[in-house]
Amino acid sequence: MKQYIDKADVVAEIERLKEDALQKKDQCKRSGLERIMHKIGAYNKILSFLNTLEVKEVDLETELNIWRHNHFHGRRDKEASGEYLKRVSQLDLAKYFFELGLKVKKENKL
Repeated sequence: MKQYIDKADVVAEIERLKEDALQKKDQCKRSGLERIMHKIGAYNKILSFLNTLEVKEVDLETELNIWRHNHFHGRRDKEASGEYLKRVSQLDLAKYFFELGLKVKKENKL
């Protein structure tokens, strides 16, 4: 199962590690300086890569309303709130959001 993390959290942690390395660079003797400079360079490369990633937000509430409207063929929400769904409806719902995820992923690659 895929797990997603907030891009901003990753960037913040890498920035923290980079800042820590920069502080150590100033305190370090010549022998360890090269190693720390490699670390800083690696952090910069990772941050540069992360900045190329586009993060797309999806309004799940709106998407759920679209699914419910399509699935229940426009019947009023109070008649078909979706609070109790038959197995076929649950599978349809899962498929809809799986396909939505694929669509967003494809758009991010473009």
